[in-house]
Amino acid sequence: MRMTSLAAPLFVCLLAAGSSARADEAPAAAAPVAAEPAAVAPAPVATTTEAAPVETTKVEAPPVATTAEAAPEAAAYVAPAEDSAVTLKVYGDTQFSANNGPSIKNSFQAAHLDLFFTSEVGRLTFLSEVYLESGTENEFGIDAERLQLTYLFGNMLRARLGRSHTAFGYYNDTFHHGNLFELTTARPLGVQFEDEGGLTPAHLVGAGIDGTFEAGSAGSFHYDAEVGNGRLSDPSKVAVFEAGKNRKLVNVRLRWLPPVEGLTLGINGLYDMIPEALASSANSTTSRPAIDQVILGAHAAYMANGAHVLAEVYAVNNKVIGGDTSRTIGSFLELGYAIGAFTPYVRPEYIKLPDSNDPYFQANATSSWWGTTSVLDIRAGVRWMVSPQIAMKFEYDRTMRDDINLNTGTAKVAFGF
Repeated sequence: MRMTSLAAPLFVCLLAAGSSARADEAPAAAAPVAAEPAAVAPAPVATTTEAAPVETTKVEAPPVATTAEAAPEAAAYVAPAEDSAVTLKVYGDTQFSANNGPSIKNSFQAAHLDLFFTSEVGRLTFLSEVYLESGTENEFGIDAERLQLTYLFGNMLRARLGRSHTAFGYYNDTFHHGNLFELTTARPLGVQFEDEGGLTPAHLVGAGIDGTFEAGSAGSFHYDAEVGNGRLSDPSKVAVFEAGKNRKLVNVRLRWLPPVEGLTLGINGLYDMIPEALASSANSTTSRPAIDQVILGAHAAYMANGAHVLAEVYAVNNKVIGGDTSRTIGSFLELGYAIGAFTPYVRPEYIKLPDSNDPYFQANATSSWWGTTSVLDIRAGVRWMVSPQIAMKFEYDRTMRDDINLNTGTAKVAFGF
């Protein structure tokens, strides 16, 4: 066969070429190349179906690039690993919860998985938080909770673009979706995420700047300024693509960090125009005009020497354009003290809503705030840091909504790797 007649001389030529290449190699390590060169195939060989004659007396193997001489096809640019490395961390939790509610069943839950991606190249930082979550429907949904680019110009100026946690108060952009870092088993009711009934905007799609100014013996001052899409007519949604209005949310936060380790004092001012709701919209039983929303807040935190002290207060003013103003006031105090790996804690929270339904938060009977005028939530428990990657939490929670009381016991394991 023709293949047999060619194989012997071809093998001899390839063996000779390989021996020559090895003879030229230096004993030291091979010089680095941009990419691993692909294996070079031998010259084309006629198959048994080809009629052309094949010379067997003079067969030359194609040139093969040695380790010191890369082939031109392998010279494509490949970014150094340190310039393109993306770090992935995974957070989640599982728990058992029991309560005395008539419609809520005692359940084991494994409903949260947080994929946290980061990358840093010089002064540029990329961050993405992809969150998988399940609720009463027992199906997982996926959200890109954060997706932002940040550029650090210096201590006094840092700029960011994309979807981030709104710089309002202390809790919202300090504790994100990984429950491992939170002291309790859940966020305060007023600063829950949008799809869980939060009263302050948790997420913002837009742009922001922040920075720190040193003030000598007075400590330092930190500022945040943001502009973004703001809220939609449905308070459970986030405007990630279509803003639904031309006016934008504007938020400013000012903080004083006195020369006391771990102490932060801050104030907030936020303005947003919420678009009108039509009678057919999901969050309103009747049509209503647009709403001017103004939220004012203040917070104080001390996180040092084993102590965890956090106090926040906020007032949400919703003024229907051409109509009345409704006001909702919320506050909470979170206290904890670490004793070795154990941190006992307590957190009372109080929310006062209007006596008549708020035109935004209570516009529909499906709202978690529907018909509620006041909420007092008191939870107490202990967090045990088994390791830096695992926290166990045992908690009792009593929620009093007007005349309805709900008692809940929770044992949770939160993790991060």
